[in-house]
Amino acid sequence: MLQAKVVESYCTSLEALGRAKRTIGASKERLGGLQIFLSERGVNEIEEIGPGLIDAYISLSYRKGLSEFTVAGRIQVIKTFFKWSVKRQYIEESPAAHLKKPRLNYKTKDKTIRQEDLVAMIHFAHQTQNAMIESMLMVFADTGCRSGELCGMNVDDIDFKNKEVLVNGKTGERLIDFTENTTIVLKSYISFRAKMNLSSQALFINSERKRITVNQVYLRFRKIAEKLNVKRYNPQSIRHRVGQGWLDQGANLEIVRQKLGHKDIQTTALYYSHQDRSRVKDATKKFSLVQDI
Repeated sequence: MLQAKVVESYCTSLEALGRAKRTIGASKERLGGLQIFLSERGVNEIEEIGPGLIDAYISLSYRKGLSEFTVAGRIQVIKTFFKWSVKRQYIEESPAAHLKKPRLNYKTKDKTIRQEDLVAMIHFAHQTQNAMIESMLMVFADTGCRSGELCGMNVDDIDFKNKEVLVNGKTGERLIDFTENTTIVLKSYISFRAKMNLSSQALFINSERKRITVNQVYLRFRKIAEKLNVKRYNPQSIRHRVGQGWLDQGANLEIVRQKLGHKDIQTTALYYSHQDRSRVKDATKKFSLVQDI
C-alpha cells in the first residue's frame, strides 16, 4: 500500500481519538518529511521500508544540524506511526522499533528571557502606545501560556470578574489565571480594539484584521527586541521565565505544572529541576534554617 494513504489513515485515526489539531499537524509534517526522503530513494510502498532506511533518515537529520529536540520529535512520531501500522496490519513488523529517543538536555538557563529584558519590552510597548503588544507581553508574563493558546483567545473567553481566560491549545481546554495589572492592560486594549469595529472575535489580530498567528507574534516581539538589544525574546522564553521564576520564589513543582498546563509533572521536573549554582546559593540564603539562630 502507498505510504501516503497509510499516513492519511493514521492522521484520521488521530482525529477520531480527539487529538489536538496541532498534534495532528505536527505528525503530518514530520511524516511528510520522511515520505519525501523515501520517495527520493524510489521507495513508495510502506512494505519496502526497512530499519536501514529509517536509520539513514535520522542520521541525515543530525547531519543537517537539527537540534536533539527536533530529532526526538521525529523519532517519536515515526515510532508511533509504524507501531500503529503494525496494529492495523499494513505491515508485519515496525522498521522503527529499534529507535531510541536521544537524551535531552532540558536546562532552561540559556532559553529563558532575563527578567529585566522582559520588563524593558513591556515598558517599551507601553511608552510607544502599542496596546496589543503590551497586552500580549503581559498575558504571556502573567499566565505562562503557550503561543497557540494566546493566538486562539477570543474576547468572550475572558472572565474579568474571576481574572481568568479559557484557552484551547496543545493539551486541550484549560483555564489560566491573571492578575490585576494584566486586567488593567487588557481592558484598555479591548476598549481600543472596540473602536475598530471588528467582526472577528479573536482577541489579538494582525494588520489584515484577522486572528494573529504564532509566527506574527514572534516577528512583532523581534522588532522590539532588536531595538532594545534583547537576545532572548520569543514567547517560549517568557513561558520558561514564568516556570523558573515561580520556582525561584518558592512555588512547588505541582503548582508550576498546573500554571504551565503540563499534563505530566515529569515534564515540569525535566525542564525546571536543573538548578544552576547561582540559584542554589540564592535558595540557601532564603531558606536556611540557621540564619536566625
